[in-house]
Amino acid sequence: MHDFLPVVFGSLPVVLALAVMLALAVFWVYEFALLMRCREDQFPSPRDKMMWVAAFVFANVLGAVAYWWWKKMGNQTDSWVRDDPDRRDEPPIP
Repeated sequence: MHDFLPVVFGSLPVVLALAVMLALAVFWVYEFALLMRCREDQFPSPRDKMMWVAAFVFANVLGAVAYWWWKKMGNQTDSWVRDDPDRRDEPPIP
């Protein structure tokens, strides 16, 4: 009964591959949940949320990484403009 465990889990590359796949799946689910929690008026365009859902579905992990990067870059630019006392009166960078 326990003879199959070393065959299946004894190989380090298989275990590492499974760990990476699990981490990517958790990342995808987490980012998708964040996307679903956002309201449509929080996006620049009314159809942006639908576009991101399509990116998640068709591009899978690549879509989740693109959404994460888009959030990170958008938040970084906005906070940088707000925090700089010399640039507070200027409009935000598009």
